[in-house]
Formats: sequence, structure tokens, C-alpha cells
Amino acid sequence: MGADGARGRRRGDWRSPPDDRPRGRVRRLARNLSGAGRDDLVDGLLGQLRATEQACDVALRLARGELDASTARSVVAEVEHAGDDWREQVVESLARALTSYLDREDFFTFSRAVDDVLDNLRDFVREVDLYDVTPGEDWIAVLEQIREGVLALSDATGSLRDDVRGVSLAALTAKKVPVRLHYQLAMARLLAEPLDDSTLRRREALRRLDIVGIRLSEAADHLAAAAVKRGV
Repeated sequence: MGADGARGRRRGDWRSPPDDRPRGRVRRLARNLSGAGRDDLVDGLLGQLRATEQACDVALRLARGELDASTARSVVAEVEHAGDDWREQVVESLARALTSYLDREDFFTFSRAVDDVLDNLRDFVREVDLYDVTPGEDWIAVLEQIREGVLALSDATGSLRDDVRGVSLAALTAKKVPVRLHYQLAMARLLAEPLDDSTLRRREALRRLDIVGIRLSEAADHLAAAAVKRGV
């Protein structure tokens, strides 16, 4: 089955069958009135973050030489499609939810910020392939820090269910992960090499990891600010 077919099948899991729509609407209303509908939003966000973690893993395997660039590019594209499906669930749940842990706009903004992290990880893998570069060993440290940040952001998001007051502090933990420091160290070593075409191509690919770190920090800021806004 192709990617579109697989994505369609996953999306189908989130909707009631056509012949069950009236009862499906009643069930969704009951969930929303009970507050359970809010969990659909958290599920969607956690799904996005799991896809982002998987994209980190693909990029790490590429940097470690465990995957060739072409294969990594194909795999990360599928992961990014799965992340899009989870984001679609978030948007659809926002349209139905009567209550939520955070304001609707803040949920939407945070979901979009997580999507930006995933998209830039996909772009990193794509650029390694397009520019025909070999990641340096110190790029692994940058990617490991990005992965730690994504995991911390997942913990913060999961706290919406059982430790709402700790969301903002948990989100700031994700922001404090030293992605920029490890990126700067890797860039300094790269720029110390003789300047040639290979150096320029590797610099462009490495800069993408800095953008990933920036987007990750922005996502953490969005979640922390949204939690503070709601007084949690």
C-alpha cells in the first residue's frame, strides 16, 4: 500500500464509519462534556512528538553511518507524513472540543511549532542527501541534544493530564537543552578546515540543525507561555 493509502487508513481510525455518524456524534459530545475530549488533543500532540522523536532517530542513524542518505530520506518522509496525520487529529479535535487544558489558539500554535521541528529534521536529512555530504562525528552530539529536547517536550505535554501545574517548568527543561552550544562547537571545527566546496556544502547542512534547535526552543516557549496564561 502506498503512503497515501496508509495515511488514509490511519486517518480513518479517528473518524466514525459513515453508517455510524449519528451515534458517533453523540459519543464525541459525551466525551467532550466529560472532559475526555481534551485527551484527544493531548494524544494528537504526543503523536506529533513521537513522530519528531522518530525523525531524530533517523537523522542519528544517518549521522552514525547506519543508514545511507537515500534510504534515510525515504524513511523520514514517511515519518513526517505520520506527523502530519497526528497534527490533523489535533486540528480536528480542536474544532470539536468544548473544553481543553489550554486555550484553543495556544494548542494550535504549539502543534504548529512542533510541526516546524519535524519539518526541519526532514529537511536536514533531505539536504544531506541533496548536497551529498557526510555528517561529521560531532553532528551526532547536536542531534542527541535535539532528541533530549524532544523527549523533555513530550514529558511536558504529557503533564497536561496529571501534573498541569508542572507544565511550564517541564517545558523550560526542554528549552534549556544545549543544542546551540553543541552546534557552535561543530561549526567551529568545520570552519577550521580548508575552505572548499565540500566545506560549504557541509556548512549548509549543519546550519539546518541550528534551525531545528531554534524551532524546538520556540515550541517550548509556546507551551510554557500557554500554561502560564492559564494560571498553571
